[in-house]
Amino acid sequence: MNPNLRVLYFSLFILFFSGPFSIFSNGSIDSLKGLLRVQKNDSIKVKLLNELSDSCRMQYDYESALKYAKEAESLSNTLNYKEGLSNSYFRVGRHIAHYIKMKNP
Repeated sequence: MNPNLRVLYFSLFILFFSGPFSIFSNGSIDSLKGLLRVQKNDSIKVKLLNELSDSCRMQYDYESALKYAKEAESLSNTLNYKEGLSNSYFRVGRHIAHYIKMKNP
């Protein structure tokens, strides 16, 4: 197979299955919510909350994105999980910036 054609197919695959164009975006949000319900309060739950936050942002649901990022922040504080705290601070700031940009184009 032509290497250029392979790159094109790979690029289309990534575009189709990621971000706001993803046909599975709502499904991934539902899956993450399901995993959160059964996950104990640990670093994995923080990571799931941050992933859910990103998924909501990709669906332009900035309020939910901010809510999940703040939950990750709170749990990270409770667990004294520095990496999770850093990641959630980043997401809180990004989601607020996107929300403001959306409201004031």
